[in-house]
Amino acid sequence: MNDILQEFPAYRWFLEDKGEEYLKGFQSGHLKGSQKGFHEGYHVALKEGLRQGILQLGRQMGTLAIQQATINVVVAYFPELEKLARAKIMAFDDSERLQNLILNRDCLNSQEEMERALLSLDLDE
Repeated sequence: MNDILQEFPAYRWFLEDKGEEYLKGFQSGHLKGSQKGFHEGYHVALKEGLRQGILQLGRQMGTLAIQQATINVVVAYFPELEKLARAKIMAFDDSERLQNLILNRDCLNSQEEMERALLSLDLDE
Protein backbone atom coordinates (compact mmCIF):
# COMPACT_ATOMS: atom_id res chain seq x y z
CA MET A 1 0.00 0.00 0.00
CA ASN A 2 2.89 2.35 0.74
CA ASP A 3 4.10 1.85 -2.84
CA ILE A 4 0.79 3.14 -4.20
CA LEU A 5 0.77 6.06 -1.78
CA GLN A 6 4.30 7.04 -2.86
CA GLU A 7 2.87 8.02 -6.24
CA PHE A 8 0.84 10.86 -4.73
CA PRO A 9 2.69 14.19 -4.31
CA ALA A 10 0.67 15.06 -1.20
CA TYR A 11 1.81 11.86 0.48
CA ARG A 12 5.47 12.51 -0.41
CA TRP A 13 5.13 16.07 0.89
CA PHE A 14 3.51 14.75 4.06
CA LEU A 15 6.41 12.33 4.65
CA GLU A 16 9.01 15.01 3.97
CA ASP A 17 7.33 17.52 6.29
CA LYS A 18 7.19 15.74 9.66
CA GLY A 19 5.51 12.74 8.11
CA GLU A 20 7.70 10.37 10.07
CA GLU A 21 6.47 11.87 13.36
CA TYR A 22 2.87 11.64 12.29
CA LEU A 23 3.38 8.12 11.02
CA LYS A 24 4.96 7.02 14.30
CA GLY A 25 2.14 8.72 16.21
CA PHE A 26 -0.41 7.02 14.01
CA GLN A 27 1.22 3.62 14.45
CA SER A 28 1.47 4.10 18.20
CA GLY A 29 -2.18 5.21 18.40
CA HIS A 30 -3.24 2.36 16.17
CA LEU A 31 -1.37 -0.15 18.35
CA LYS A 32 -2.85 1.28 21.55
CA GLY A 33 -6.31 1.28 19.99
CA SER A 34 -5.87 -2.29 18.82
CA GLN A 35 -4.71 -3.38 22.26
CA LYS A 36 -7.60 -1.57 23.93
CA GLY A 37 -10.05 -3.06 21.44
CA PHE A 38 -8.60 -6.51 22.02
CA HIS A 39 -8.86 -6.14 25.80
CA GLU A 40 -12.41 -4.84 25.61
CA GLY A 41 -13.39 -7.61 23.19
CA TYR A 42 -11.68 -10.18 25.38
CA HIS A 43 -13.53 -8.99 28.49
CA VAL A 44 -16.88 -8.95 26.68
CA ALA A 45 -16.26 -12.46 25.38
CA LEU A 46 -15.12 -13.63 28.81
CA LYS A 47 -18.20 -12.19 30.51
CA GLU A 48 -20.48 -13.77 27.91
CA GLY A 49 -18.70 -17.10 28.25
CA LEU A 50 -19.07 -16.97 32.03
CA ARG A 51 -22.73 -16.03 31.73
CA GLN A 52 -23.38 -18.93 29.35
CA GLY A 53 -21.45 -21.28 31.64
CA ILE A 54 -23.45 -20.20 34.67
CA LEU A 55 -26.73 -20.65 32.78
CA GLN A 56 -25.66 -24.10 31.62
CA LEU A 57 -24.59 -25.04 35.14
CA GLY A 58 -27.93 -23.81 36.47
CA ARG A 59 -29.80 -25.95 33.93
CA GLN A 60 -27.68 -28.96 34.82
CA MET A 61 -28.24 -28.42 38.54
CA GLY A 62 -31.98 -28.04 37.95
CA THR A 63 -32.06 -31.25 35.93
CA LEU A 64 -30.05 -33.05 38.60
CA ALA A 65 -32.45 -31.83 41.30
CA ILE A 66 -35.47 -33.06 39.33
CA GLN A 67 -33.75 -36.39 38.67
CA GLN A 68 -33.02 -36.84 42.38
CA ALA A 69 -36.55 -35.81 43.39
CA THR A 70 -38.01 -38.28 40.91
CA ILE A 71 -35.81 -41.07 42.26
CA ASN A 72 -36.85 -40.16 45.82
CA VAL A 73 -40.55 -40.35 44.93
CA VAL A 74 -40.19 -43.68 43.10
CA VAL A 75 -38.19 -45.20 45.96
CA ALA A 76 -40.65 -43.88 48.56
CA TYR A 77 -43.48 -45.72 46.81
CA PHE A 78 -41.57 -48.70 45.42
CA PRO A 79 -38.25 -49.41 47.21
CA GLU A 80 -37.73 -52.49 45.05
CA LEU A 81 -37.39 -50.28 41.95
CA GLU A 82 -34.56 -48.15 43.34
CA LYS A 83 -31.79 -49.64 41.16
CA LEU A 84 -33.88 -49.42 37.98
CA ALA A 85 -35.07 -45.90 38.88
CA ARG A 86 -31.52 -44.64 39.48
CA ALA A 87 -30.21 -46.15 36.25
CA LYS A 88 -33.06 -44.92 34.02
CA ILE A 89 -33.67 -41.52 35.60
CA MET A 90 -30.01 -40.47 35.84
CA ALA A 91 -29.55 -41.32 32.15
CA PHE A 92 -32.60 -39.26 31.19
CA ASP A 93 -32.56 -35.45 31.21
CA ASP A 94 -36.03 -34.42 30.03
CA SER A 95 -37.14 -32.53 33.14
CA GLU A 96 -40.72 -32.13 31.96
CA ARG A 97 -41.17 -35.87 31.40
CA LEU A 98 -39.60 -36.65 34.76
CA GLN A 99 -42.03 -34.27 36.46
CA ASN A 100 -44.92 -35.90 34.62
CA LEU A 101 -43.72 -39.31 35.79
CA ILE A 102 -43.98 -38.40 39.46
CA LEU A 103 -47.29 -36.59 38.95
CA ASN A 104 -48.87 -39.52 37.12
CA ARG A 105 -51.22 -41.16 39.63
CA ASP A 106 -51.39 -44.38 37.59
CA CYS A 107 -47.66 -44.87 38.00
CA LEU A 108 -47.83 -44.23 41.73
CA ASN A 109 -50.70 -46.71 42.21
CA SER A 110 -48.97 -49.74 40.73
CA GLN A 111 -45.39 -51.00 40.82
CA GLU A 112 -45.93 -52.57 37.41
CA GLU A 113 -47.04 -49.25 35.92
CA MET A 114 -44.06 -47.46 37.46
CA GLU A 115 -41.69 -50.11 36.14
CA ARG A 116 -43.23 -49.82 32.68
CA ALA A 117 -42.93 -46.03 32.81
CA LEU A 118 -39.27 -46.23 33.89
CA LEU A 119 -38.45 -48.70 31.14
CA SER A 120 -40.09 -46.47 28.54
CA LEU A 121 -38.15 -43.32 29.48
CA ASP A 122 -35.48 -43.72 26.83
CA LEU A 123 -37.70 -45.32 24.18
CA ASP A 124 -39.38 -42.21 22.77
CA GLU A 125 -36.97 -39.38 23.47
